[in-house]
Amino acid sequence: MALPARFRQLLIRKGVRLSHVRASQVRRQRQKKKCATTLDKSPTGSKTLSENAADPPSTSEVAPIEQHSRLLDLPAELRNTIFELALLDETVDIKHRSRLPGLLSACRQLRKETLSMWFTRSSFALEIHNCDGIIYTKWDRLLQEIEAELEIARDTIMVETIHTGRASWQNLKAWLHYRFERKLKFRPEDSYPVSGPGPQGFYDAANELLNEFMDKEWVDFDLCVENMRSMLLWYDQTWLR
Repeated sequence: MALPARFRQLLIRKGVRLSHVRASQVRRQRQKKKCATTLDKSPTGSKTLSENAADPPSTSEVAPIEQHSRLLDLPAELRNTIFELALLDETVDIKHRSRLPGLLSACRQLRKETLSMWFTRSSFALEIHNCDGIIYTKWDRLLQEIEAELEIARDTIMVETIHTGRASWQNLKAWLHYRFERKLKFRPEDSYPVSGPGPQGFYDAANELLNEFMDKEWVDFDLCVENMRSMLLWYDQTWLR
């Protein structure tokens, strides 16, 4: 793969042989403009939260062959330039079927140098479709791994949510119950203001109500939120699902 002209000039100024770098670059491809992290749906194809859902990729997984990467022979400044060109982009779309950038699992040393950069300097967009929070629960578990491995606070990782699709009462109730059981450590900021009684608007309202019931019984919250649903149906019949 041809190196960018400005990068070639930088290498020449640093006295690095281009053939040396090119050999390393040929073995990897540039990431697509919108890379993403693996968050597969459950094997059964269920659209509701489930303990049987496939787990997100472990950040400790690396390539089985521990060959020395020639990228590690380059000066640290040049390695960082390569990492920035390969990993950093405007937004990382997090979807059910997508993958971690290959550079993060090339070898243990490269993972150590790139993992923190990718998670703390990228902006992630999390799509919640049909009020199905399963992708969010998997992302939450992945962030718990990142916190443990890198010893960084998750509030340094920029995440926004985008609600798409239709209203689904079954999916929403499953998501709220998962949060009530404290299996979710946080919820990300929404990507746009609430407007009207749509899926995102009611999700936000239900979550605010849930905050008041976290030290009570689920049955108490369930009764209250069902009453909210009855009123909501006057405005939006799609919540019958």
